[in-house]
Amino acid sequence: MDRFEFTVSLHEYKRVSSLVLEYARIHKRSTYIGAGVVAFLVAYKFSLRKRWFAWLFNVSTREKFEKYDDMKREFFKPLSEMASHDPGLREENSIKILEVGVGSGTNFEFFPEGCHLVAVDPNPFFGQYYDKNRSKFPNIKSTEIIVAKGEDMDAVKSDSVDAVVMTLVLCSVSDVHQIVRQVRRVLAPGGKFYFIEHVKEWDTKNHWFEGAFSSS
Repeated sequence: MDRFEFTVSLHEYKRVSSLVLEYARIHKRSTYIGAGVVAFLVAYKFSLRKRWFAWLFNVSTREKFEKYDDMKREFFKPLSEMASHDPGLREENSIKILEVGVGSGTNFEFFPEGCHLVAVDPNPFFGQYYDKNRSKFPNIKSTEIIVAKGEDMDAVKSDSVDAVVMTLVLCSVSDVHQIVRQVRRVLAPGGKFYFIEHVKEWDTKNHWFEGAFSSS
């Protein structure tokens, strides 16, 4: 049999529904507990998990990792030498950067002063930490976080940014090919894509963390 079909008549549906409601009426305590557990699990899946991850990420990045910071400082240095595709930004000696997976804004210190930053992240609970970090860098003209996955960042216009930055993001996305297509779409001609990953060969000590806590 290629396909199994299961149908329920309206009469059977009403009968099952009435039994469920009757059980709930008789066993109110169990029903309330069960409903509470279900509500908690749903909230954890869609809210608490993301809230907790944002908090944990912010706490974990307070401690400086000098080796990593030095590498990023050198890696992002060419950003300050870029010329924008936008005539207005060229006059300001500025560029527009899109950071995908901006998180709490740990890369502000590595971006050139005066640049324009577009921020994308799927976790809305990074907002308060991101705002606190960007307040320390008033010379960087940053946007509010666009809440979206990199695969779905249609709110960012095509051919609109000079550089796309991702740090520790590609290892946890659901569709690498789609996110790369989006990067190519938003980059202006001649734009650059900068990405860093903590692959096992580079960061054996902490690689377990990425596998355990990567959010989907």
